[in-house]
Amino acid sequence: MHINIEFLVVAYFISLFIDWIFQWDWQAVNKSKWIKGNYGIALHAVLEHSAIYSILTTIGLTIIKILPSGNGNIQVFVFSVLFISHILIDTRIPVKWIMRFKGMSWEQINDIKTFGFMHIGIDHRLHEMVLVILAMFI
Repeated sequence: MHINIEFLVVAYFISLFIDWIFQWDWQAVNKSKWIKGNYGIALHAVLEHSAIYSILTTIGLTIIKILPSGNGNIQVFVFSVLFISHILIDTRIPVKWIMRFKGMSWEQINDIKTFGFMHIGIDHRLHEMVLVILAMFI
């Protein structure tokens, strides 16, 4: 199995920067609030954030020539994987599933003040795994 280390390292730093700097407070607050009456707002927030993240990360990787600028197929592939995975991860559904798998109660999982660091930590480990998987195909 071959892993493109250059892609992995550069994509990691670019995506981390984009994910934190280009995520507006409104998106961060609403993207994972999948409660009755808020579905439309949550969907809007997670789609908007994921699109910005995926577009800017793909553009950044292309500009610094980590992704070849040929016919665009590789850019479409990278954008699509980043976009779809970011939507899924940032809903916090897989994050909460992992926390539950680790034995945490729903009360603990929903106690963001105490366990918010777990949400962020698991979220970013999942995003990193997406980059590792992408690095196997780039």
